[in-house]
Amino acid sequence: MTTLNLMILVVGVVLFVLARQVRARRMKELLDYVAENIGIHPKVFFKYWRRRYQPWPFNFPIAERLQLPVLDFRKGEPSVPPKQSILPLLRGLWSTWIIARSGLYAGKKWGNEYLHNIANAMMILWCTRMCEVVQLRLEVQDLQHLDSIEDPLLVICNHKSIFDFVAGPLALGLAHLSKRGPVKLRFMAAKDHFVDNFFVYRILKIGLAMQAIGMIFVDRKGKNRKASVDEAVDQMLSSGVDVVIFPQGTRAWPQLDAMGNRWDAGYFAAGKKDRMAVLGGHLKKGAAHLGMQVATRNPVCVLPVAVFGTATVYHKYSLKVQLNETISVRIGEPIRIASAPSDEAAYGAAVKELHQRMDTSMMRVSGIIPRLEQRLLADTRRILRSGEFEDFVQTVQSHRNKEDALFFSVADQIYSLPRDAQHGRLIQFASTARQGASVEDLLAMKRDMAG
Repeated sequence: MTTLNLMILVVGVVLFVLARQVRARRMKELLDYVAENIGIHPKVFFKYWRRRYQPWPFNFPIAERLQLPVLDFRKGEPSVPPKQSILPLLRGLWSTWIIARSGLYAGKKWGNEYLHNIANAMMILWCTRMCEVVQLRLEVQDLQHLDSIEDPLLVICNHKSIFDFVAGPLALGLAHLSKRGPVKLRFMAAKDHFVDNFFVYRILKIGLAMQAIGMIFVDRKGKNRKASVDEAVDQMLSSGVDVVIFPQGTRAWPQLDAMGNRWDAGYFAAGKKDRMAVLGGHLKKGAAHLGMQVATRNPVCVLPVAVFGTATVYHKYSLKVQLNETISVRIGEPIRIASAPSDEAAYGAAVKELHQRMDTSMMRVSGIIPRLEQRLLADTRRILRSGEFEDFVQTVQSHRNKEDALFFSVADQIYSLPRDAQHGRLIQFASTARQGASVEDLLAMKRDMAG
């Protein structure tokens, strides 16, 4: 090797080492800025992220934080027909990789404690970036229900789309609980989606980042689900975090309106066919068990949260994202559990009662019954004769306040079918209902549609 080549090699190594040191300093400045200014516009982060190798310190602008109850990233009004594209999804995946990798870099460079300190800010940053990429408007309703909360939060949320992971953290993460400080969310997420999936876990690094900041993974295919509950209880009580769980256990089936456009997703039509064929199969009992387990050691507040429009933006049977849409988050009235019974039989009864309260609260905050009733009446008005329609209206009204909501769960299942199958099922449903459908008649329809 000549002297010149050796000098070039030495200079190259020195420049490489210096570049790494510079990057570390700039990244620390940037991540500290994000953590100190939760809710900054995501374009600020990415502007400085692209400059992470500049040798001089960053000169950050005065932070302008995004504020609830409305965040608007839309570019114009929704088009007719709605604009759909796969490109925002690809851009979102690229942005997700950058944010996840930045978090993992922080944990490796400055330790897990530092990573956990910036975790909430990084989560909010990711959420706002997804809203920006997809040009969303987010509206949050009933924030006043957060004012009285003092205890650890168990947030129960309906599940329609991966964008539920965006809407929930933004609605709660940017809020401030006056009696106990900021919300620190950790999700209970499906292990098969985020850990067992090599692309999501290793390539995109989403699973790795979630694991690093303490997200709780549920093994839906395994038998050791109790370990996930125990981990969640420990996180809430020892680490001071709040846990989000989707009691449906999976995303609800997407729906279409009468014109064939996306119509968000249902509530009762969730899960595999065996769950959709039975009464109450839409909601698993894991959330109730978790809430009661926490209550054995500390009072806990169960907070029902409903998301609207996320499956219109993106659902599990399409790769295309629908742009310039509005998604809403409605916060329900909290359910405080002061303690849990020590007696085994009483404990089981308390879990069952809490499960029913959760379901009732979720139905109320999601507005699923009025939503289905409005569409049912609009659709059947077109296919029934006048006298038949009046009879059907009375039947619908008689089922409004029934606790099991079986009648409306059948309607929800009908609207989750392909469009060409809905018309015949509506006629069958209206006819059966007008003849005084029994519980068994309605369950038979559910089994038939699920089959």
